[in-house]
Amino acid sequence: MIGAATNHLWQSTLFAIAVGGLTQAFRGNAARVRYWLWFSASCKFLIPFALLMTVGSRLQQDTEPNTVPGPLPVIVAPLLQISQPFSSAPLTAGSTQTALHWMDAWTDAAIISVWACGLLAVALMRFRGWLRIRAALHASTLVDIPAPIRIRSTASLFDPAIVGLFRPILVVPSGIVEQLRPAQWEAVLTHELCHARRRDNLTSALHMVVEAFFWFHPLVWWIGGRLVEERERACDEAVLSLGGEPRDYAEAIVSICKRHVKLPLECVSGVAGANLKKRIEEIMKNRIVRRLNFARKVALLGAGIATLGAPILVGIVNSPIRAQSPQPVAAPQVTPADPKPDQIPPETPPPGPISGGRGAAAPPDDDSQRRLEVQKARDGVLDAMGRILARYGMPDQLQASSDPRNQSLIWHYNYLTDFQSPVEFQAAPGGVRIVSPPPTATYYGQPGIATALVEMLNRESQSQGEPAAASAIAGLPGRHASLEIYPAKEYRMLSIPLDSLSGRVDIVAAVIKRSGASGTMVENVRDTILEASPAGIAFANTDAPGSWQAHLTLDFGSYVCALVVKERSTGRIYEETIDFEVK
Repeated sequence: MIGAATNHLWQSTLFAIAVGGLTQAFRGNAARVRYWLWFSASCKFLIPFALLMTVGSRLQQDTEPNTVPGPLPVIVAPLLQISQPFSSAPLTAGSTQTALHWMDAWTDAAIISVWACGLLAVALMRFRGWLRIRAALHASTLVDIPAPIRIRSTASLFDPAIVGLFRPILVVPSGIVEQLRPAQWEAVLTHELCHARRRDNLTSALHMVVEAFFWFHPLVWWIGGRLVEERERACDEAVLSLGGEPRDYAEAIVSICKRHVKLPLECVSGVAGANLKKRIEEIMKNRIVRRLNFARKVALLGAGIATLGAPILVGIVNSPIRAQSPQPVAAPQVTPADPKPDQIPPETPPPGPISGGRGAAAPPDDDSQRRLEVQKARDGVLDAMGRILARYGMPDQLQASSDPRNQSLIWHYNYLTDFQSPVEFQAAPGGVRIVSPPPTATYYGQPGIATALVEMLNRESQSQGEPAAASAIAGLPGRHASLEIYPAKEYRMLSIPLDSLSGRVDIVAAVIKRSGASGTMVENVRDTILEASPAGIAFANTDAPGSWQAHLTLDFGSYVCALVVKERSTGRIYEETIDFEVK
């Protein structure tokens, strides 16, 4: 138990140090941003990473062990070493084991006793302060001052403050309205209403719980000071942003501090909190606060996701189910002569998730299904997948597609060097769909002129006895063509929408690489679609139904793709150009 508690303190300390670095990065932004960062550091002391690791372990138990990619344990191993550096050493056998057991038991009891005494002492101090505030509140009277919340006046020497966690009340010393000028009173009232709106009493009470349970940790008390400082600064910024005069506001705070004392509890938000000298300097400077830009918002979001995701990932990888999974066995490479037609079952049930391939040995039924897919690829039914097979070998996992328009399998590779990531391919009419990863860049077509290509199509139509198109139309109907760039050189995917066309369609695309004032033809794509329709040409792609696609192999550089699409039934010719960069 002591080892687990020590690991939790270590993790919370590291998290608080990281939050301290973030607050420095956001020191030019609003104080409320830094306040919530420090509050997250406080809450971390109440939320052990072991809880999130348990969630990850439960998630792993609901899935098959070998669905987690192999490189993950290597990535997560440093996380385990950093987050859990303290562990109980194994005891020796015999009498030594018994002696050490009793020694550890006495040590644990002593540590828990000291901790409980400290907790009780802090709780008594907090309770004593609350009794003083409660007595002042009972002796107060309701005053008729226009405000969104109730205001009560007391004869005590406490400064104006918000009392209450869920139904806040503003308690002010008697005669404060007469002691301050109207502009000064307005600034003080605005400050206290800001505390009530922000629910500062509730968040401060939560940190007081942290201070009570972790009274021995100096960093917890230091975080409490930062919380008070940033919450007061946040209310000061709110007062100034609403038009408060810095000089009147500063004089009001100084005047209150001369006549009244600070409240004994941090969960009762007063106007005289934090470092008074520093606050007055900041108020008089009245600096413009920078708003959070998109990059900083993304940084905060990424930090939050990493904080929650890292322990869950550790729990998934370090779960008992994974520890009990069989060691990976390399699957034999399948040569073209292996899958013989007479050895393949005539009927194969609809495939579900099938594990195996590189990294695990497949059961006989799964192996037959995999061999059937390989045979289909080599027979030309899925010739594009055959090229994938020849280049990358057997997939690590097969999974049935959820798309009702295309019931082929998704080939999953845990890692491919060309993509520098896991990759999923899916067979589709005319090519291969890359399910993941997404393209690194996507370029869309614009209405353009490709005179040479139009003339070529017109000559071919006349030679076949068909009338030439009267004029070319700039831009495809419905959606524009697009070109997606993937990390692998062989996957520059040209997509042409056909869902607004009908009948036979001729496609001509010329890809030209720019070089100086001229260009060089590097790709020439031609195809004829006998019947263009969303159902017939759907490329198993819910994002772009009814699309014809082609893979291009292009080096790095600047390109332009001239595209001409002719609809035979109407004689219309559509033109587009795509300017794109391969980086």
